[in-house]
Amino acid sequence: MANSNKKPPTPNNGFLPAKFINYTLSKEQKDELKATEFSLEYADDILVKLTEANYKVTFSYDDFAECFAAHVVPKGTEHKNAGFILAGRGSTPLKALKQAAYMHWQIFDEDWSEFYTARGRESLDD
Repeated sequence: MANSNKKPPTPNNGFLPAKFINYTLSKEQKDELKATEFSLEYADDILVKLTEANYKVTFSYDDFAECFAAHVVPKGTEHKNAGFILAGRGSTPLKALKQAAYMHWQIFDEDWSEFYTARGRESLDD
């Protein structure tokens, strides 16, 4: 369920605080995501598309959730998703990217603002 706070944070002295989009996938969505093939070529295509749409993607290990995370971050204050960070998580960096891409295109239709919720612990995609 979406949070009623649909506006992203506003810039403060040139710094834009960010809010994480933490979305819990339904069982059906998890099953669909798990069944989706994800090759290195497809990952490359996703990274190119996100870069061309003015996003940066970073990877790290999430100690809290004990998994890898792919963070999709819009660049610039005029970006439609400015002020938000989309985090996909998985047992590998590629599975984390797979989850982030799935949420970005399949669930959110590229607009994250209506899906901001407080932080929760999400189960892995596998």
